[in-house]
Amino acid sequence: MQILKHCFFLLALGTAALFMPHAKAACTTPDMPKMIDVASVSIPTTLAVGSTIPGTEQTVHVAGNCDHSYESGMEIISCYYGSGAEIPGLTGVYDSGVPGVGVALMNDKGQRISGGGKTACDSRSTPIGYVSNDGKMSFDFNVTLQLVKTSETVKSGNAESGANPVWYWRIRQ
Repeated sequence: MQILKHCFFLLALGTAALFMPHAKAACTTPDMPKMIDVASVSIPTTLAVGSTIPGTEQTVHVAGNCDHSYESGMEIISCYYGSGAEIPGLTGVYDSGVPGVGVALMNDKGQRISGGGKTACDSRSTPIGYVSNDGKMSFDFNVTLQLVKTSETVKSGNAESGANPVWYWRIRQ
């Protein structure tokens, strides 16, 4: 077993980030931001590269409302906003700052969210949710944060001083 100690992730799937002014959406949720603490994990040496590290999946429920009728039915997308780069060959997995360990966000269909950047991100192929089109303008979905083995060699480390894994959400217009 390889041991990863004191792994702490800020899952800043924040209200402010989800509904940024440039997205021109007026949506709110009491469920954000969230912080997820993965205190200490052991990584089996037999675990294949690209696999989720057992015991590290943490699901977050998000529900809220939007204010404008033009948002009805629109996709809610998520984009990686942290400082770690996407791991080559592992779509949707980003450097955590701990050698051999990446971090990924998964929608409720089990798809890893791929796409990053402050303005150019378009992750409509893996949306995290939709604004309802029933007149209530609500949204209700789950996302899961997971740690992923990214190389055969894993070193002990602390992600809070590493790549700052953060995702933001927005209504895709």
